Amino acid sequence: MLPPNGTFALAEEYVQLQSVLEPEGWIDGILLRNDMFIQPAIIYLTWIAGYEVSLLAIISILAKMIEVWWKWARYQVLRENAKHWVFITKLAGGPFISCNDPRYHVFVYAEAIERLRLGLSARGWISTPQHLRRVAAAEKGLKAGKHL
Repeated sequence: MLPPNGTFALAEEYVQLQSVLEPEGWIDGILLRNDMFIQPAIIYLTWIAGYEVSLLAIISILAKMIEVWWKWARYQVLRENAKHWVFITKLAGGPFISCNDPRYHVFVYAEAIERLRLGLSARGWISTPQHLRRVAAAEKGLKAGKHL
């Protein structure tokens, strides 16, 4: 079964989140961990120790923490979608194009999914076509714990 429409928009969101959540430099990595773990822990320990903490500081640190964790959760969902695209594309005999930059490799599989979708809709297939039935069978096998 092919994923829903909009693979290029999802791929673009994936690339943007990947640049934020998998930083190339070590300083950006430290700043990310600071927003996710260190600052919330410091503000909590300061509050537990009985020191006065500004309400504005608490709100801003918690807002940043929630924002980063929300992005991380969305990134994990998009990452699983991209793995699914790779799986379907390889079962269909793809990928059909290539990309030299690994950061944008997800677009190769987004294009393959769109190509498969267009090929199927051009033929008027509403249900799963014969040559893609193995995709559904392989997915069931993976869910059941069987390996191909």
